[in-house]
Amino acid sequence: MPDTFPADIIIGGRIPRTQWDRMVEAEPTLGHFDPVTHEDSSGMIDLDGHLNLHNPDAAWGHFEELEGVLQQEGIPYDRRSNAAYEYDGEEASFRPGMEGELVAGGRQDGGGVMVEAEIVADYLSRGLTLEQVMAEPDAPNGLRLVCLRRDHPLPPFDFIEDEEG
Repeated sequence: MPDTFPADIIIGGRIPRTQWDRMVEAEPTLGHFDPVTHEDSSGMIDLDGHLNLHNPDAAWGHFEELEGVLQQEGIPYDRRSNAAYEYDGEEASFRPGMEGELVAGGRQDGGGVMVEAEIVADYLSRGLTLEQVMAEPDAPNGLRLVCLRRDHPLPPFDFIEDEEG
């Protein structure tokens, strides 16, 4: 049995009915949310421009099946999980065109990418811009994640009834 701890996944982008149905199949809690009226009977979902799903007992702080569907369908998301027991907090993001999600350490309470000060200081001491850091093949995931979220922010959630929209 997996350890469970609080996690959130924030989903954006245009989502047609067929993709929505696959998402609900992977994460049944989404079935409590009406993407047309934005009403939620579970109390775990809200819409503030993005679809936000909170699970206080997510297995390993992930939404494994839902994340798989989102990646297969090219639907962008950000995920964060709190630290618990011996596990660190985690931040993750996926944008269309990526081969998989980008994962980095996160703050104790979820939310906020963590990068060791020594790593940042090393790049700064060399006079590199953030763009130059990102072009380096050994740039740490934390810096890559900060740049990804800055350069490719999560688009608003937009449900459409059919593929033609």
